[in-house]
Amino acid sequence: MHNFTSLFVSILNVSFMAVVVFILILLTKLLLKNQLSPRWNFLLWTLLIVRLALPWSPESSYSLFNLFSSDIVIQAQDNRNQASDLLTVQTPTDPIFIDNGTTQSVQNIDQTIKQLPDSQSNLWNALALLWGVGILITGIYMFWVNRQFAISLQKEARKCRNSFLPSILESCRESLKIKANIVLFESDLVTTPTLYGLFKPKLLIPRTLLETLDEQEWKYVFLHEVSHIKRKDILINGIMNVLLLIHWFNPCVWIAFNLMRKDQEMACDSLALTKVSQEERRKYGLTLIKLLEHWSSPIPLSKAVYLSGNKNDLKRRMNMIGSKKNSYRLSIVGLLILVIIAALTLTGAKSSNASNNMELPEKQLVERTVHNYYRSIYERV
Repeated sequence: MHNFTSLFVSILNVSFMAVVVFILILLTKLLLKNQLSPRWNFLLWTLLIVRLALPWSPESSYSLFNLFSSDIVIQAQDNRNQASDLLTVQTPTDPIFIDNGTTQSVQNIDQTIKQLPDSQSNLWNALALLWGVGILITGIYMFWVNRQFAISLQKEARKCRNSFLPSILESCRESLKIKANIVLFESDLVTTPTLYGLFKPKLLIPRTLLETLDEQEWKYVFLHEVSHIKRKDILINGIMNVLLLIHWFNPCVWIAFNLMRKDQEMACDSLALTKVSQEERRKYGLTLIKLLEHWSSPIPLSKAVYLSGNKNDLKRRMNMIGSKKNSYRLSIVGLLILVIIAALTLTGAKSSNASNNMELPEKQLVERTVHNYYRSIYERV
């Protein structure tokens, strides 16, 4: 149980760091507003994904977490680096060395938890158990929803029988240089064009739209959907779903996933627009409006992306579509911001022990090391 509780404390520490990253991303987007391109707006969220996925991070004096004094962060960070200035010896003939602070922290946290009073230890054990139950319930729900949809899709969906749609899809696939073969299906299970499947993607289109859109409008729809494949959005969303499962207790992670999906749609619009003329942009925007008239909340599938949106997002997307600049090109400003935020948030706080060692002159550090070495021998005797 102690090992499980120590794992939970580590996850809690990472989740707290993710909240800081989440707030920093929101502030950045708020300050820059429309200065960042849709692509770089989305890439900011990948920093949150990396932060959630990293069990540990290298120490840095530039880390934003040097400013925090949360007990959870300090406990995990100090335990991870508590041996940074302590002598590690096995026998008197073993070499003397100083740990560099990059070792695993789970065992150290486990020892700390064992030393807590029974009341505190029981509380942490109970919270860890609750976390495990939450993962189990959320995981079962995700599996059940996806499994039921897969079974229903196999029974109900049919390959598209329209004569011209497969050729339009093939043209869009070649335009974006997509190597994967995409099979077109029609189904009543979806209300908006949906790309489903990680390794063998299927494009599901609602039967209600077959008589609603013309050939030119279908071209814009397919360009948007194959843009999801080009950008690996299904894989990214799948990773985020796993992180949601682990950090189910953190509301900021759920909010971030929702905001990330909106920026994902904007980035796909931006990429799709690179394949249409300036005169076609207005028709692309009108096609989005027509699709949103039929839009309703889709099933939350882990292996799917869908052309989504609502009236609140429509104005933002239409402004981007109406812009004459190519917003998908490399942005130096976006890259610079990404690097700065990564340096501030993907690194850990400097441990106090390590900083103390840096302040010691080399002679005093050697004397201290030798003193600790012989003291450990004396204690064993």
